[in-house]
Amino acid sequence: LGVCGICIWALIGADNARIGEAYWARTLDIEKTIMQNGWQGSEGEYADLISNAGAALEHQPDSVKYQYWYNAYRWRSVSQARDPDTGAAVISEESVPTIHDIVAELHKACALCPTYGPPYSVVGQIEKFILNDNGGAEKIRKGFRLAPSDPITCFVAGWLDMLEGRTEDCIAKFERAVQLDGNLFRDVADIYVNQLSRP
Repeated sequence: LGVCGICIWALIGADNARIGEAYWARTLDIEKTIMQNGWQGSEGEYADLISNAGAALEHQPDSVKYQYWYNAYRWRSVSQARDPDTGAAVISEESVPTIHDIVAELHKACALCPTYGPPYSVVGQIEKFILNDNGGAEKIRKGFRLAPSDPITCFVAGWLDMLEGRTEDCIAKFERAVQLDGNLFRDVADIYVNQLSRP
């Protein structure tokens, strides 16, 4: 009976992993389309993206990767609107409860795997730049220390350095971000020209 119980448990776990991966494959297909448009997607595209990522997470609730990306997609969805002058995210009042929920879920991802850097970076970014919580800055730095090979983590850490006046540190991080992801070149060049006056 014990062996049968273990076998059934293992089969259920394997099946959940299989289903989770199938949803995740669909998620990546949708992500590719949205990413090609600079993360500007329709409401329907983001609904499909978040739904598939959520289904993957539902089948593998202990996966920090699914937990992180599910909430990162939710954040990208609510922060699509940009101020044309500053490029900063424009957040509506209706989105504030969702943002607080995203922050809480990202904190769970950090607790689930304390050495995985990207969730620290995203939650720090939201706390520092959207919720005006200065504690977010340390999370951004921690995310960079844990994931120096993640381009977005490098970019956000560089942005924080720039705002805090550490020009040489920010340039090294921006250069690393562009080396890791050439799609960030335009954003980094814009910062060099318009923020740092170093064309």
